[in-house]
Amino acid sequence: MKVEFKSRLDWFMKSALVLMVIATVVPIYWMKIDNEPFYSLLIYALIMGITLLFMIHLVFTSRYIFEDEKLICKFGFFKKEIEYSQIRKIESGTQIYAGWKMALALKGIIIHYNRFDDLLVSPEEQDRFIEELKKRNPQIELQLKSK
Repeated sequence: MKVEFKSRLDWFMKSALVLMVIATVVPIYWMKIDNEPFYSLLIYALIMGITLLFMIHLVFTSRYIFEDEKLICKFGFFKKEIEYSQIRKIESGTQIYAGWKMALALKGIIIHYNRFDDLLVSPEEQDRFIEELKKRNPQIELQLKSK
């Protein structure tokens, strides 16, 4: 049975999106007032527009999919597959995380798999996500901090 969770969008990513829109629109407005050449406006708009589209793409395509034998984490154009049997431990990710991150939030849960691999995810329904993981691999060690 396939179960899907969207990635949680926190204040940091929302702020980054708003700042990207402002950083795209305001300089173009000032360039137009200062009579900058059209090609400089076009180049700037293209670079910022592509960056903004990539960020929006991340927001709408980031999700975590439970399939029969594996968890699939999609983050924009990136995809990570983890077999449930490889997952050793999940813990709260409450600090700034420096590892592999497929999340739209600063905090989430860290999935430890294989011997040394880990991945930060931030599902919208974190408790339900953890329950689903435990259902598929009851041997997973939990190190979660209470909210």
